[in-house]
Amino acid sequence: MTNKNLNNSNIPDFYNDYYRLELWTKEEAIALSLSLDPTSEDIPKTCSLTFSIPYNSLNKEYERRMRLLEQAIMLNDETLDVKQSGVYDSRPTTITPSSFICWTKKKGLSFPLELEKLIEQHHKLTNNYIDWKAKYIELEIVHNQYKKEKEKPLHATEREGLLRFLGVMIVACYNPKDKKKDIKISEIKKDYANAAVDEPDDKTIRKYLKAAIKALEG
Repeated sequence: MTNKNLNNSNIPDFYNDYYRLELWTKEEAIALSLSLDPTSEDIPKTCSLTFSIPYNSLNKEYERRMRLLEQAIMLNDETLDVKQSGVYDSRPTTITPSSFICWTKKKGLSFPLELEKLIEQHHKLTNNYIDWKAKYIELEIVHNQYKKEKEKPLHATEREGLLRFLGVMIVACYNPKDKKKDIKISEIKKDYANAAVDEPDDKTIRKYLKAAIKALEG
């Protein structure tokens, strides 16, 4: 059955049972994302008429979404606001509806627009609404800034300090008594092989040796 609500849109009756809830179980969340009644005994074998997933692929899609959600919970996905049960707690793991909707968008999964609007309207009216879309965008910005900082090239002083450190290691390992003496490239390449690391060519090794020793002497 359906009723008319939210600008005269036809919506399934079971939407009214879930959009007011503060928390959903994993099973409820996945079923609702497919516009299925979570109380149906046939889930995921019956398909709601309001959703356009073919009958023969619904079971597979339900299982796929459940695997994605369980992995996200296990990996502490920042998009999801999860209420984990304790080790000896028989209560199921639950998720806030608004964060789950944000997670589906992040994963490129469909979610019924009518139900999303009902949830947003209800939680704004009850002052319980968290704008998870905005929070996700904020987290994404912070993450991108972190990546840029991580990939930022070394400053001149940092590079010089690193080269001096490398020079000390080179002298200590390959030429402890006389740093003026030529260091054998073959010895360095042998250590690359022992460490199971792909070795650079002779020209590259000489370039780094020269830069490190120069920094050490200067």
